[in-house]
Amino acid sequence: MRKIANIITDSQQTYFSASDLYNVVKTKDELIEGLPTLIIGWKKVSEICSDINVSILDWKINDCLFWCFARRERGENYEIMTKKFENMVISKIIKTLKYEYINLLTEDKEKKKVFLEKLGNDTDKTIYIENDIVFICFGEKNVVYGFSLFDIDYMGKNRKNVLSLLYGNNKNNIIKNTSLPIDIKMTIKNVPYVIPWLYS
Repeated sequence: MRKIANIITDSQQTYFSASDLYNVVKTKDELIEGLPTLIIGWKKVSEICSDINVSILDWKINDCLFWCFARRERGENYEIMTKKFENMVISKIIKTLKYEYINLLTEDKEKKKVFLEKLGNDTDKTIYIENDIVFICFGEKNVVYGFSLFDIDYMGKNRKNVLSLLYGNNKNNIIKNTSLPIDIKMTIKNVPYVIPWLYS
């Protein structure tokens, strides 16, 4: 599963510790390059950013690096800023990720044909189904497709055949709603198309 952010902290237990979504580390040598990073604790900021003039009044150090007080330093600030950081990271993913809904009833015939061929071929796919919408990541960078099983019903086709096609390919990575960790459900909330991208 992809990591969505780095967290630098000396604390054993943080808001982010229990989640697989975050790369929680103690040193900058363990950071995953390119991910937004939150440093927790003013003491840790002084250690990590000794060569940077960091303002105690501004949580943003640069476009990819942020900081907040540790819970033991200023608990209220910690609670507010960790949630703010999480919301910022998710918002950035949503802006970066392209979601394309394929309407099987109205889509151009050629485009629909190409999509259905991709659906049935042997390439690796990550699939998540929620509320009868199938979300698929074909491995393309930052693109997720979706289609409705209700469209299959309306076309007079048997949705079980489509599901058998998806579940029957052992190269497909099927993410089941019931197996999703609660922290991921809480973090992603109303953007389920992000889930196959996270697991691709």
